[in-house]
Amino acid sequence: MLHKGRKPRYLAVLTAFVLAIGLATADGIANEEPAAAAEGADFNPGMIISDSVFYNSATMTVAQIQSFLNAKVPTCRSGYVCLKGFRQTTTSQPARSEGCAAYAGQANESAALIIYKVSRACGINPQSMLVLLEKEQGLVSDTWPTSRQYRSATGYGCPDTADCDINYYGFFNQVYHAAWQFKKYRARPTIRAYQAGRYNTIQWHPNAGCGTSQVYIQNQATAGLYLYTPYRPNAAALRNLYGTGDACSSYGNRNFWRMFTDWFGSTAIQVHPSLMSAWLQHGGADGRLGPPIAAAQSVSGGGILQRFERGQLVYRADLGTFRTAASIATYYYANGGPAGRLGYPVSDVAGADAIEHTQSFEFGFVSWKPASGIAVRGGYRVSEPYLANWKALKQSQGVLGYPIAGVVDEGSGWSSQRFERGYLLYDGARKIMYWLPSGIWDYWKARGGLGGAIGAPTASPSGSAAAGWTQNFVGARLAQAPAGTVTMVGGVAVSGVFRTNWTALRGGSGVLGYPIAGVVDEGSGWSSQRFERGYLLYDGA
Repeated sequence: MLHKGRKPRYLAVLTAFVLAIGLATADGIANEEPAAAAEGADFNPGMIISDSVFYNSATMTVAQIQSFLNAKVPTCRSGYVCLKGFRQTTTSQPARSEGCAAYAGQANESAALIIYKVSRACGINPQSMLVLLEKEQGLVSDTWPTSRQYRSATGYGCPDTADCDINYYGFFNQVYHAAWQFKKYRARPTIRAYQAGRYNTIQWHPNAGCGTSQVYIQNQATAGLYLYTPYRPNAAALRNLYGTGDACSSYGNRNFWRMFTDWFGSTAIQVHPSLMSAWLQHGGADGRLGPPIAAAQSVSGGGILQRFERGQLVYRADLGTFRTAASIATYYYANGGPAGRLGYPVSDVAGADAIEHTQSFEFGFVSWKPASGIAVRGGYRVSEPYLANWKALKQSQGVLGYPIAGVVDEGSGWSSQRFERGYLLYDGARKIMYWLPSGIWDYWKARGGLGGAIGAPTASPSGSAAAGWTQNFVGARLAQAPAGTVTMVGGVAVSGVFRTNWTALRGGSGVLGYPIAGVVDEGSGWSSQRFERGYLLYDGA
């Protein structure tokens, strides 16, 4: 006799058939097979879903579950409440010895919140619960669900040989008791009919005449699925994965595996929680990225990278999650990926291989054209203390643009880094950073730079690219016109007693401005030097 907590759903023919052949739904819209549809040959009866995936309760937030439900049913049929809009007052549940934490009931909970809270309380993947709801009653995708579907949402307490147990009626009851049942299976596995780590005799169909098969169940989650639905899909059911097989075909565990694969990717490889929102926004397993093909990995700089069938997702907390793909991704990973010169992506790749496509990274911009291939702007890492100052100047979108060279030692504790439209110059002794427009830098370097008459900068420039830049140095003021022409005010040596007094008057930034002539002998021991806004007159006696 079947346990009341076990729902051996061996047939879900209507749902499977509609999905298979694209029959019109109640709204008159045909369902199509996913772009990355599951393949029956990939079904492994001994490992339908891994423990690490099935029991991972952290895969989706409430908002992600709600967004998923919204996407599955954009428009609900008039007069019906679809799962995305369903609400129910829930009852509090105590902590359970099998491993479910206490559940705090509350009024008017959404279906998404119920699924989330139950999954967290019992340590079950909310994706598994979504698939169970679809497998049993088609609730996730139904545009006109009935009260009976909500009443028996997960098929809990509904054996094939009898009507459903009224003690477990209701959406919350169904979701909660199904999750709790899977934890019971896990907590006491050795008393169950099907156990992991051994060969198990499993029927093909409730009709005993269809025979049995031997399945070596590899893990507890798979054992739990067979306990919940104790039949194995035969070859006919797997050949027609989106439809019906033969008289001895069962579909429950096939449909669970197929739906999970189509919606969330591999049942053995999990999408990292930090990447889940972006992956779902790109269409999930049947979207532009496809299912995951490798586990997520930590990368340099505190980020996460995961590879999918048609691209990658890269995440860092301060930047977000972005997709890499196509020829740009090939170049990017060949050049070190996040640990290389380009750093992390800061935008998704735009375009496709047949036309030009582009992508922005922390330290560079990469484009690909069919005729010319890869082109890169920037592409040199920016490290502290340059990074903080570059960020303050709005990084690549600011006055400097992307870095186009590494750090250079300028001598005497000074160093510099070149960017597209200027330089950062760092006084290591005083821990002060200046930036210089490219034209001013070239003019300044041609006249000796730090060791020349112009000397070191005393401030970063003022002005704008459109109006021109003005920058003060120890010995002169340099002006860069919008056209790029640079002119100098000052640049005449100030030395001895004149320099001491000029410096005391704040040098070029003070009342006198910069020197525009050398020292002149005024006679009788007097001498003078002319500046922009005045003179220094010295009584030598």
